[in-house]
Order: sequence, then structure tokens, then C-alpha cells
Amino acid sequence: MESRMNNKKPHSVPVPQLYKEASKILGQLERKEGSLKTLVYGGKYKNFKKIYALLSKAWSQRSEIQQVLAASKLFHDQPNFNSICSNDFQASCLPVFLSSVKAGSCVLDACAAPGNKTSQIAAAINDSGKIIASEKNFKRFKTLEKLLQQRGVTCARAINQDFTKLPFKLVARVKHIFVDPTCSSSGTDLHMDEIGRERLERLAAFQISLLLQALSHPTVQEVVYSTCSVHAEENEEVVWSVLRQHEEFELEDLGSKLKGWKNFGKEDYEFGNCCSNKVTRPRTSEQ
Repeated sequence: MESRMNNKKPHSVPVPQLYKEASKILGQLERKEGSLKTLVYGGKYKNFKKIYALLSKAWSQRSEIQQVLAASKLFHDQPNFNSICSNDFQASCLPVFLSSVKAGSCVLDACAAPGNKTSQIAAAINDSGKIIASEKNFKRFKTLEKLLQQRGVTCARAINQDFTKLPFKLVARVKHIFVDPTCSSSGTDLHMDEIGRERLERLAAFQISLLLQALSHPTVQEVVYSTCSVHAEENEEVVWSVLRQHEEFELEDLGSKLKGWKNFGKEDYEFGNCCSNKVTRPRTSEQ
């Protein structure tokens, strides 16, 4: 099943509870009511570890991230732009901010639901390119479809299908692929349960298979891989595994885009000091 987004104006922007709590703390930080650690750990939040992980990355780069959001007319035209976008979305827009998408880009959002990242991509390309937003789960697809309609995104085509099975004709012009797969601590999962070794291994195998598929796309020039997991098995290990099989790709040094950034990959990996969310790009392809 597939659909094209109509031009219906947004009425509301559904935001996961995690981001609502993060938004509240961002407001407190802006009002200088305390340090990040004090506000997060002293606020009795059930998901305090995830909130701290999100905000420690977003807070130091808030001005740059805001520039990405402010560039979008489809967000800027909304009366609640400042109150919604300045806080609720900052913690989740790094993958798009770090990418090289621009007006006119052809993009595949491989694991698109619920649609926040797809909306951010539309903002970054000024709703003027093309986005194929793929989601194989029907219920999540309907959420994606509804959210994009509410936000007035016109350049996205939502498709209820596994991105690995999309017909090539549909994605033949894709240059940028975003892979944000199911992981052990999704931003919409408020539970803090311990993750067993077997589950981590299954998730990592799944993530590797999706990322390999993305890197194998014949026209892709940039692949952005991101998770909401703190486990190296789902981050550095996944990247290390796929790069061994795709030597035509290399990691982009994110230090040039994240001046003063303190949260990079683990030092145990030779590429850890130049990675946050993982951005890969072919060595030889045109930019």
C-alpha cells in the first residue's frame, strides 16, 4: 500500500513523551534554572538515562540544529513553531542535520515511522525534493501517513513496504538513505529494562542486514545510520561490520560539523573519535 501526501495544513504535532520531558528540561536550561545533570537526575524522570543521553548531545548544538528547523517554511509557517520546534525536536534531528541533503535531493527514509525524521528531511530540502518514506508495519505506516499529512509535507511518498523490497524504478534516483532501525532503546520506548545478550545479538544482526542493503544501493552517495541505543553492539560494532564488506565507503569525520562536540563514539574503535551518529559516504562518488 502506498500514498502521496496531500497539502493539508498541520493541526497538531504528536510528540513522544520522552521528547516532551526533554523539552521541559531544555526550557529550564534556557532559563538557567540549573545544570543539565541536576535537572535530569533530580527530576525523578523514569527514563532519566535516555533523557540525559538525548539532551547532552542536543544542548551544545542547539543553535546549529535550530538553523535546520528554521530553514523550513512548512514548520516556520505554524504559529507554534518556536514553542514546538525549538525544544521538542532538537534532540532527534541530528541525523538530518549531519547529512548533506539539500533542496531538490532524492532521499529514502528506510525506517520512516512515526515520521519525525521524514518531516525534518522535508524541512531540510525545503519540501522541494523527493522523499520515499518506507514503513513495513501497517499500523506504524498509518501513523506515518497521518503525521506527514498533519505537517503539510508534500514532497514525501509514504509506502507500506519493507524498503529492501521496493521496486528499483521507485528508488532509482535516490542519493541519500537514512537508516534508523529498531533498536534496544527506541526514543518512543519509555521502559528501562535490561537488554539480554541474545536480544542484542538479534538486533545487531537485523541492523547490519538493513545497513548492508542501504550501502548496496547502486546510486546512493550518502548513508546515515542512527539509533537510540547506547550499546556498542548496535552502533560501533554494526558500522565496523558493514564497512569491512563495503570498502568503497568511509566514515565522514563529524568533528568538522560538530565543533566543540564532546559525545563521539567509543575510544575502543579507531573511528570512534570521529563518530556520533554514523554518517557514511562513498570515497569516489560525486558530492
